[in-house]
Amino acid sequence: MQTCNNNIVTLLWKKNRLLKKINVLFVDILGNLESKITVNTIAEDIIEWNSLNHIILMATIEEQFKIKFNDEELYNLKNINEIVDRIQYYLCATI
Repeated sequence: MQTCNNNIVTLLWKKNRLLKKINVLFVDILGNLESKITVNTIAEDIIEWNSLNHIILMATIEEQFKIKFNDEELYNLKNINEIVDRIQYYLCATI
């Protein structure tokens, strides 16, 4: 298994790219959001991010990025920063 390039510039660049992709997914699923999704966004910030839409979002993210969250992650991932971090973790693990 190859290791990920973990220098800070690369990680921040990848995080920014992931954030842009996640923004698109959130708009597709939740509709036109009044404010842009940031790494600081939490579920409580977005009215449309309810329990049903959370499951749809997580399933869509898994499909889009070809990853699989465990049950605990599916339940506990309620902010964008943690979601992006977990996506990076799983993408790195599959390189």
